[in-house]
Amino acid sequence: PVEVNTAGGSISKLVTGFCEWMRRQRGVTDATLRVYTRVAIALVRRLGEDPRRYEAEALRAAVREVTGRHGVATARHAATVARAFLRHLAVEGRCRPGLDAAVLPVASWSLASLPRYVSAEAVQRIIESCDSDRPCGARDHAILLLLARLGLRGSDILRMRLIDIDWTAARVRVTGKGRREVRLPLPQEVGDAILAYLRNRRPVVGCDLLF
Repeated sequence: PVEVNTAGGSISKLVTGFCEWMRRQRGVTDATLRVYTRVAIALVRRLGEDPRRYEAEALRAAVREVTGRHGVATARHAATVARAFLRHLAVEGRCRPGLDAAVLPVASWSLASLPRYVSAEAVQRIIESCDSDRPCGARDHAILLLLARLGLRGSDILRMRLIDIDWTAARVRVTGKGRREVRLPLPQEVGDAILAYLRNRRPVVGCDLLF
């Protein structure tokens, strides 16, 4: 069972029951349940220990208080947890059905988060801002070109090894989601940047990771 460290016994029962339900019905992992627990405890502390008295207006206010101190992504996750918590309470007959609809979507205000994309001109300016004469600049230049020209994810680049580059065939091996391997063309510009980085980085390297 999930351990919930709170002073109030009724709060502990509500939240523990919710977490056990999420594990049993949704297969949620213990690590995720710890996050769910914090959100559920925060909501119950603001709303009270009797779910039968929960009202839509108070619910919205409580969710705003819980999510207001966080970024958009975290706030949306907390709102999702709040809806799941309310659905669980409704299934258990502890609150009236439909209260989860009272939790409104979290707004994503202009400039409140990173842009969804940047223009090609902006990408080029970012790439050109690297000082390739310095080891860190050469590294950043190579990484940015892999991101921009091949469309790789950060995790793809972190896992990339020297043996993944086929210099003769001008291809690079990438292990994507589900450990599925693909081989992508290695443009001359990207290959030259990787070579410049390899020549300029520290001479002693203890593993075969590219970066």
